[in-house]
Amino acid sequence: MQDGADMTTLLDILFLVLAATGGAGAVGVLWFVRLSRQKNPLPSSDASFAQDTLAKLQDLTRRVAAEVDQHAVCVEEINAQLTSEDNDEAAVVAAVSQLVDANKRMQRQLDSAEERLQAQAVQIESHAAEARTDSLTQLANRRALDDELTRCVAQFAGCGTVTTVVTFDV
Repeated sequence: MQDGADMTTLLDILFLVLAATGGAGAVGVLWFVRLSRQKNPLPSSDASFAQDTLAKLQDLTRRVAAEVDQHAVCVEEINAQLTSEDNDEAAVVAAVSQLVDANKRMQRQLDSAEERLQAQAVQIESHAAEARTDSLTQLANRRALDDELTRCVAQFAGCGTVTTVVTFDV
């Protein structure tokens, strides 16, 4: 009876090893197929988030460009005042004061734009981390595996660093 139990245990271990290596091979094949086909790597919710973020950044860029244009017009007007021939000391001081005020306004607007960009960057980083983490287990998901495999392949192509992949499916 002992020989039968040992044989069953050996077959169980062999089956587990074959299943594990077969699973790793299947992951590798699926990964390469996915890389060769990558039409839209983002699910619709991620694509929607990316489109929304892009729209916000484009809007911010348009507003900053308009503010810079407005600032340039203001500076040109002040320059025209300074280059006119009938400037007394009070007119020059007033023009310089206007220029300083215009520069302060532009600096506040640029600071505000930078704060919005930083907030967007934090939101993007948070969303990217969420997209690569399983919500139930809080472990890295398939997307994180794909990113890591892409990094490993690039590292192998760049400097020949060999990588071993072991996967377990519970």
